[in-house]
Amino acid sequence: MRLPIGLGAMLSIVMSGAVLSAPTENIKIASTFWGLVSAGDVAGAMAYVDPQAEFRSGEDIYSGSVEIKTVIESYATAGYQFHMTHFKDDGAGRIAYWYEVYDKAGTAAVSYGDDGLTIVRAGHIVFDGTSRTVPKRFSSP
Repeated sequence: MRLPIGLGAMLSIVMSGAVLSAPTENIKIASTFWGLVSAGDVAGAMAYVDPQAEFRSGEDIYSGSVEIKTVIESYATAGYQFHMTHFKDDGAGRIAYWYEVYDKAGTAAVSYGDDGLTIVRAGHIVFDGTSRTVPKRFSSP
């Protein structure tokens, strides 16, 4: 089962492991967003999401802040633990990272990969998914 990448409810975000680039402002935005999601602060997390953002996982597409908020709230109920490592900022707002999503107990991985991608523009997340699922319109800054 693959969960929407970058989304998670009560996600325990663990920033352990390698950070491949210095913590840039964009990495801080992505990290803060997931920290707020992990703490169950949906409103605080949504302050970092652009109203026209798009989050993707496989075939699932969540467009706009209303849909994204609903998904984040549902993950908060599920209690997944989301671990992100190996951050790399390409300098154009594309934050690549590795991810692992665990069940509420933290004992079974339900999703993982080394192709996580969050795109930040003007201080807000405009895309979250993977390098495989990013639409062409987000290809350039």
